[in-house]
Amino acid sequence: MSFDSPLKQGGIYLVLSLLVGISANGIRTDSRSIPFRAPQIEQATDENLLSNQSKTSDVKSISTEQALSLFNAGVLFVDSREIEEYEEGHIPGALSSEDFMDLTFTIEEKQEKTAPIVAYCSGGECAKSEDLAYGLQESGFTLIYIYMGGWSEWEEKGFEIEK
Repeated sequence: MSFDSPLKQGGIYLVLSLLVGISANGIRTDSRSIPFRAPQIEQATDENLLSNQSKTSDVKSISTEQALSLFNAGVLFVDSREIEEYEEGHIPGALSSEDFMDLTFTIEEKQEKTAPIVAYCSGGECAKSEDLAYGLQESGFTLIYIYMGGWSEWEEKGFEIEK
């Protein structure tokens, strides 16, 4: 078998790189190894939605009813959709910014890092709210919920909106 073709050589390098990467990741025992599947986001329970008694910074998902309850309690919502979508309509009082650092500074001006935050996007298959929630978690915020139904479910239910 001849490996003089650049395509064959590239293929061999690709296969070897994959094997080394997967092996190295499998050997790692610390928390920095990369999971092969994304972890399932735990559903929040109704009790203690407004306080983080465990003092952990787990991101949890919430239902539409829980989102409405948190909205009525004055919890801060953060819209992770594109700014154009936000301007067409959003949950009243929700923050949005194309710049993540500006967004975190704005949140910190409004509340402590231990206060609850609800991140949402379009709903359904939209993963922007998850990305935002984990970014906020890395920035030190500790009580973060993801409203999985998102804007589409909020609007569909006929809840209050802001334009």
